[in-house]
Amino acid sequence: VNTPNAAASGPFLVCAAAHTKNGPLAAALGVFTGGGINIPERYLPEDLGIPMFVGRAGINKGLDKNIFTPYNFNQETGRLEGRGKLKYAAYLNGMYTKDSRVGHSTPLNVKYYDKSLMLQSGWNPYIRARDAKSEYSQFGADVAVQIPTIHDSEILLSTEINSAHFSNHAGSLNNLGGVASANLLMDDWVLGLRYAMVNPDSKMAYTEIDDNGVRKSYSITDKSIKEVTVSAVYFLEKYNLKFIADLA
Repeated sequence: VNTPNAAASGPFLVCAAAHTKNGPLAAALGVFTGGGINIPERYLPEDLGIPMFVGRAGINKGLDKNIFTPYNFNQETGRLEGRGKLKYAAYLNGMYTKDSRVGHSTPLNVKYYDKSLMLQSGWNPYIRARDAKSEYSQFGADVAVQIPTIHDSEILLSTEINSAHFSNHAGSLNNLGGVASANLLMDDWVLGLRYAMVNPDSKMAYTEIDDNGVRKSYSITDKSIKEVTVSAVYFLEKYNLKFIADLA
């Protein structure tokens, strides 16, 4: 929703979320504009779709602060709290939205920040299709466990998998991705290893218009993109500092 003078004061976004917790069970359901801070100005005609609905449900046995905040971090030191006990969490989540046509564009098309590969015009050849109202959905699952070990150290293991779907009258895309990590938590150090993978749709491509006005499409990749990252964090609590080093 825009403020009365959008050009002067910028957009004012409205969203809502309901959440509940019963013992280790936790769930949340929210509705959002879906366009982030960048939404089309209020030029007619408006062809409204469906706002972004997001749901998340699962179990949390002491690992997460709440369903909105993965991991129970100390805000001052950046450390995980409540060490010395076995803690775990597992969730299912889903998101769905159908784009709205608002005058010159749509929320998904003009979104400037927090874009996934599905919404990047450099990857998605269909998102800028003329008069397109797109459907965009994502579903995933994640699990994490924190295990006490010897010498007051702990091991934090986590993994997640996500699938995403995008479609409009020009075409459709499907992506699959995931990440797994292992971290050794010690008094002054955290040593980590992370593996991430995304399997882009083979139809993902970069498109451009040449000097003759002909649109050309260049396929990006038909292979999975993989990354392994090692990291080390050192805490200097006397001065409330931490030093982070990583190599991908």
